[in-house]
Parts: sequence; structure tokens; C-alpha cells
Amino acid sequence: MLRVEKILFKNDRVEIEILDETHLTSEARLKFSSLVAENYPQILMQDCRNSHGSKFGDCLKTTSLAHVLEHVIICNMQGTAADFKLFKDTGDKAGCDPSVSPSSSHITRSLIFVGKTTKMGPNLAKIELKYYDDIHALGAIKRSIEDVNEMLNACLD
Repeated sequence: MLRVEKILFKNDRVEIEILDETHLTSEARLKFSSLVAENYPQILMQDCRNSHGSKFGDCLKTTSLAHVLEHVIICNMQGTAADFKLFKDTGDKAGCDPSVSPSSSHITRSLIFVGKTTKMGPNLAKIELKYYDDIHALGAIKRSIEDVNEMLNACLD
């Protein structure tokens, strides 16, 4: 499970320290990656600097859980502003609303959410994210942690 150790809002970004003591088998990791892609389908096409390619989907199966959380938070920050249906709240597993395409003129698509995940220790990482509204960001962080932990639980059963 992922646990928030600290959240710090700054003028230009929010910093989240995440403790991760999860141990997934390779089979559970593949299942988790599939659940993330199923529940947040647009997450795969988010731009991402990684050693596997230019999109987050290129590294989903091998990246840290904190990095996955970063991208889920970004998806939910886009969704919060647009009142998207979210995985935990509705059970319809929509995540990022696929009806709002990345190229649409929807108001949340003009907002650019930039994030960065840094490993701070063996089980500790720091996520830094640009945000536009602290209340929306906090709600997206809370929902994202709940969603990621729920998907992790489904893989550990």
C-alpha cells in the first residue's frame, strides 16, 4: 500500500512524500498495470520522460508505484475540474473521461499538469505537481491514493 507521509502546498506546486512498502510479484504487477490502464485509459497517452519512450504507457509495467500515482493524480486533477466520473465514486471505472479527447477544447484540456517523481530512499518518493486550485488538487490526491491502493489490493488478494 501507498501511504502519504507529507503534503506541502507551495505557490507553484504541491509536494507529496509517499511511503511504498508494497511487494508485488511480477504476475501481480502485470495485473496492476492492466487495472490502471482499464480504469484510467487516457493515462497511457500522457506525455512522460522515461527510458522506454515518450508516453507514460511505455513505462507503466516497470515504473515505480509512486510514478504511477503521479500520473493517476494528474488524470484526476483533469477530471476534478471537469466533474468526470471517477473509479471509486461511481464504480463505472471511467477514470479520465474518454469522451473528452486530449485534443478537445474542453477547459481542463487547456490546463497543463506537470509532474515529477523523485526517489528519496528505499521506500520513499517525492511527487511534485503543478496545480491550479489547491482544493481540487487535494481532492484529486485523496481519490488517487484511494484508487491506486484499491487496485493494489485487488492484485494482492
